[in-house]
Amino acid sequence: MKSRVYWDANEADGGRYVVLMGERRFRAAQMANFETIQCVIHESELSDSETTELQLLENIVRQDHNPIEEARAFRKIMDDRKANGLPCTAKDLAKEIGFSDSKVARSVRLLTLPDDIQTEVAEGAIPPSVIREVLKLKSEDEQRKMIISYKEGGSYGEVAQTVKMEKRGREGHSHRTANQEVVLR
Repeated sequence: MKSRVYWDANEADGGRYVVLMGERRFRAAQMANFETIQCVIHESELSDSETTELQLLENIVRQDHNPIEEARAFRKIMDDRKANGLPCTAKDLAKEIGFSDSKVARSVRLLTLPDDIQTEVAEGAIPPSVIREVLKLKSEDEQRKMIISYKEGGSYGEVAQTVKMEKRGREGHSHRTANQEVVLR
């Protein structure tokens, strides 16, 4: 992502560009004695929500945050855009920030987990591979049981297999209860 700036005529000496996004990139360019950097220039003044969105996007692109923080940032941007009458799906947001739409969608799905599990994900106690499997379970009770099983020494493979069997059991059970005619021989 390029740095983003806007012109502030109220700044000292008749005005100057103010960095909205890419502050670290800007500082690095100064230290390297670059005279210019490539930027996206916002011609008009930005609203508080637009400024907040840009700051959130910059923070998302950084790699030093936990999955729950990332998910909350994605959700906030999507909610703010919808509140302003703008369409914003996971796919729209992903395209803008250069992530895959499945990454954004998976990230936001983390927020459907119970709060206690979200806390463990944020703390890094549960790896993303296990959480992806746990999210396939429908109920909070099933999710909690699976997390407990994992924390008691289960492996990713065991979690994946159990989730697969749980899903098959639900699907198989619904087929067995359907009314069907059977030909007896």
